[in-house]
Amino acid sequence: MKLKKLRIEKGLSQAELGRLLGVTGQTVLNWENGIFEPRIKDLIAIADFFDVSVDELIERTPTKSERQKGIDVLSTLDGQELVAWIKAKLAEMDQ
Repeated sequence: MKLKKLRIEKGLSQAELGRLLGVTGQTVLNWENGIFEPRIKDLIAIADFFDVSVDELIERTPTKSERQKGIDVLSTLDGQELVAWIKAKLAEMDQ
C-alpha cells in the first residue's frame, strides 16, 4: 500500500493523518508497516482524502480483462485522439 508515500508527499505526520481520518497515529503506523490492514471504510476514506482510487492506494494492478478493455478502447482512436489520450495519462502521472 502506498499510504506512507502519499502521507509524506502531503507533509503529514502519522498523528496528523490519524486525526484527519478519525484514527490514532499508532493505527496509521500499523497500516504503513503492514501490521494491520485498514477496514474497507478506512480504505475509502484514505483514498478520498488523497484523491486516489482504492486500486491505486493498494497498488492493485489491472486484471487481464481490464487491460484488454483498455486495448480495445485505444484501438478505436485515431492518431490525434491517441496523442490526446497519452498526454492526459502523462499529466495524471505528474500529479
